[in-house]
Amino acid sequence: MNVAFVCTGEFEPWIYDFISRELEANGHRTYYAAFNLNARSAVKSINRPCYPDKLIRASYKNRQDPESSLFNRGELDEIMKYDYLRLQKNGSNQIKNRLKARAFYYEKFFRDFYRKHNIEAVVVWNYFPMMVHVAWRIARKMDLKTVFFENGPLRHTLMIDNKGVNHQGSLTGNTRGFYQQITVDTQIWKDYFTLYKKPLEFPEMKNKGIMSLFEKLYYALLMRNCFYRKMQPDLTADGIGRSIYKKLYTKYVLKEESCALPEKFVFIPLQCFSDTQVLINSPYINSIESFVRITYQAIKKALPDEYKIIVKEHPDDWGRINYHELKKQYPDIIWLKKYNIRSLIKQADLVITINSSVGIEALMYHKPVVTVGNSFYNIEGIVHHAAMPGDVEAAIKNALDKSVNTELIDKFLYYLRFKYLVKGSPRYFDEEGVGQMCKRVMELLGE
Repeated sequence: MNVAFVCTGEFEPWIYDFISRELEANGHRTYYAAFNLNARSAVKSINRPCYPDKLIRASYKNRQDPESSLFNRGELDEIMKYDYLRLQKNGSNQIKNRLKARAFYYEKFFRDFYRKHNIEAVVVWNYFPMMVHVAWRIARKMDLKTVFFENGPLRHTLMIDNKGVNHQGSLTGNTRGFYQQITVDTQIWKDYFTLYKKPLEFPEMKNKGIMSLFEKLYYALLMRNCFYRKMQPDLTADGIGRSIYKKLYTKYVLKEESCALPEKFVFIPLQCFSDTQVLINSPYINSIESFVRITYQAIKKALPDEYKIIVKEHPDDWGRINYHELKKQYPDIIWLKKYNIRSLIKQADLVITINSSVGIEALMYHKPVVTVGNSFYNIEGIVHHAAMPGDVEAAIKNALDKSVNTELIDKFLYYLRFKYLVKGSPRYFDEEGVGQMCKRVMELLGE
């Protein structure tokens, strides 16, 4: 079997390399495709060829005839959706034609790449970024096997699925009845939860693939008409400036916060403003601002004034997203940045999230959880899901009025951790995790 690994970041090639070696030991061949400079650098660091051999300059005109595209208009809109919304939020306007041209370029590349190397299976990370989206859609149109990777919702875990990830994965659709039938090994679960509460240490992989600041500056300032021009804002001079500021701000300016937590409060953890979970998997939440507005209004209607509201900003947005206007609009909210999130979860009376992994962590502590976005864990008896804006108030009341179904939650979490997720993360691995990861991929590939 010939397997293609599609890389979008600098850590993926290191993970895929473990699987490549396992596949190659069993007589298979592996190939790597990447357009992101960090990813290409990492692929070369593990001594593997990277396709395409060279990134093209200038425009994408005439790279693909739209009439010969395998995608219909609806599919093309889906392919472009995440990047369009993300770039719009980064201040880039009138980019749809550019994205369409790039989608056609990716389509031509992957069609040719798969055919040239007789690819039979494709492994990708995430689901929605446009290059990944084109890669797996073309693979399915050519009847190739697909495997999706994503960070798991529990610490140091990975999702590996042949259907998709998060709400698009194979867990979505499992009902309350499905999890009620799960048998929990109480000793394994007890040991895991005890370990989960402690800081875990994994050997960190030495990463030679991270692109240096000099390389980024050279790329942004001297090759302004190259492949990523206007398409990857973090590689423009302005984007690099924001990245440098963020690193300096989080390391030298932002300090651990101290706060006397109120006796009763609702905890609202914010998600990264450009997260696919926010932009794609949230039907009526189109921004962090709308999330705060809708939940704030619902809390004020549903609960007495003794319940305070604590909002914690996402670490990825520290130093790059300013919620100053939002804070002025809601001065009675307690806003936190660098604060121990487990302390907030353990002391909160209720956790409200769009569809964050923080909701899963809150379930670990048997806290009532309200979700307002699409998620694989929107299951009756486990969380209180508000499918429409008008449902949020009732969901909050129900969450606090009804007792938490700890038995069902533990069954769900047990299945999630020990039957679905595998041990590991983009930065940390041990021998057990590598073994689980390779075994899962081989199973999904039918090996």
